[in-house]
Amino acid sequence: MTNNKPSTSLKWLKRIGIAVAAFFGLFLLASIAMAIFGDPAPVHSGTPATSAVAEVPQPAPAPKYLAGMDSGELSAALKKRGFTVDHQYNGGYNTWMAQGADPGLSYAVNYGSDAVGKVESLSAQVMVDPAHKDIVAGMPFIGMGAAAPFAEADAKRVGEWIEANFSTMGTHVDTVATVEVTLAAPSTILRMVTLRPVAM
Repeated sequence: MTNNKPSTSLKWLKRIGIAVAAFFGLFLLASIAMAIFGDPAPVHSGTPATSAVAEVPQPAPAPKYLAGMDSGELSAALKKRGFTVDHQYNGGYNTWMAQGADPGLSYAVNYGSDAVGKVESLSAQVMVDPAHKDIVAGMPFIGMGAAAPFAEADAKRVGEWIEANFSTMGTHVDTVATVEVTLAAPSTILRMVTLRPVAM
């Protein structure tokens, strides 16, 4: 009696053929759909990450001018005290150079600004003739120059600071309100003080 049933291997070959045909059919359909409708939108899960960066507070800018100082008033006060004051204007900037003297003492005051009526920085110096004076004799002048832009309370503090450091060699720096005060003592016969605006 002859067995007409297909062999087991033949059955598996048919099944594999059907599966391959189905796969290519699905692939073809997907390609057609993508060509017609385009790529599907990407799907994101979860909360999107934020790119915002926390702002770091910036320091306040330094003021440009010394508060309470007027170049015209300063020039007038120096002239009244017997100083000669030379004013020059060059490249948009004003400079004033004042010179004066007392017996055994010579003074110089320099200040500048890009605007008349304002003072951006000020320096004052005193030099003594060591044959006649000690440098301490120049302290009142330096103290007056250092205290120039301040109201009474701060002017007193600056004056006390100048007095405490005047006889010490080297460079001393203090900040009062919005002004940096630098006292320089490079030698036994010379003292200089410089005022510059700084941020609070």
